[in-house]
Amino acid sequence: MMKVEPYDIFRRDIRIIGSYAVKKTMQYSINLLASGKIQVKNLISSTYPIEDFEKGIQDFYHDPDHMKIQIIP
Repeated sequence: MMKVEPYDIFRRDIRIIGSYAVKKTMQYSINLLASGKIQVKNLISSTYPIEDFEKGIQDFYHDPDHMKIQIIP
């Protein structure tokens, strides 16, 4: 959820445009992943159990080798 201040939008003349970008690509992407044509396992640099959530976040912020972490239940 995003907090929006209506007065800031008016004062700064901000334009907000919505988008539904995944309408036609989500199922295609899922099919590619399911078929094994796209390998994503190497994109995750580390995996942490939910109990180590804080350690995972700290490693992400302080260790450049932790580019994308995964928190699992």
